[in-house]
Amino acid sequence: MRRLILIMGTLLIVSCVHKDVVPSEIIAPLKMQKIMMDMAEAQSYATALARKDSTLSEVAVNKVLTGKVFSLNGTTEAQFQKSYHWYTGHPDILMKMFDSLTVQAQRATLSKMHEQEESRALQKEILKKIEK
Repeated sequence: MRRLILIMGTLLIVSCVHKDVVPSEIIAPLKMQKIMMDMAEAQSYATALARKDSTLSEVAVNKVLTGKVFSLNGTTEAQFQKSYHWYTGHPDILMKMFDSLTVQAQRATLSKMHEQEESRALQKEILKKIEK
């Protein structure tokens, strides 16, 4: 009985140790994050284009841009889908990736806001000099 408990305990520990290891055939977390961020931007751009030009299909534009994202990142849709499926089966890793993506998006937004504020301040300064 002790042996059985010892063996089961060892198996449990060993099975938990490799839980966060991403298999080699799965896209690495940092690359996957970049692809997901690029895809979100592509989808946003596709939506904006379709709203501006009613002759364009948002679905068609999105498909073209998504293909471009895969190409630029050196992957395929099949590899992405396989990797995404693996990550959804490992929610602890997926949540870390989403948290990081959220932080990156917030930084980008703050950076754009800061640039806009600096641009407005510079414009005001130039206008004041011109008026003098």
